Amino acid sequence: MPIKVRLFVRSFALPGLMGCVVLAQCLPAAAQSADISSGRRRAEVCMACHGENGISKTPGIPSLAGQDREYLAKALQAYRGGQLRQDPTMAEMAKPLTDADIVNLAAFWNNLGQNRRQ
Repeated sequence: MPIKVRLFVRSFALPGLMGCVVLAQCLPAAAQSADISSGRRRAEVCMACHGENGISKTPGIPSLAGQDREYLAKALQAYRGGQLRQDPTMAEMAKPLTDADIVNLAAFWNNLGQNRRQ
């Protein structure tokens, strides 16, 4: 292999590839592939308080439609963990959620808001 090619691979290509691998492993849960239809099915119980269309009509209960996926995922993880966010109702709702459920719910609520803006 010519020296210029070896130098390029050693200096740029290999470190760049390693950086991509590390970055891919560090992506948040919300960036994982989501199943919006599964999120919708899981969200049916949430709709009693947060509204069928994701717009809450109850003071003190936030609307979820259009919320940022990463924010929703982190909030649900925090409720599930019970240490960073402490709300008895939300803790009970989030406790049985898997990581995949959280990704799907976050995608559903985010997408619901995107559809309303179009």
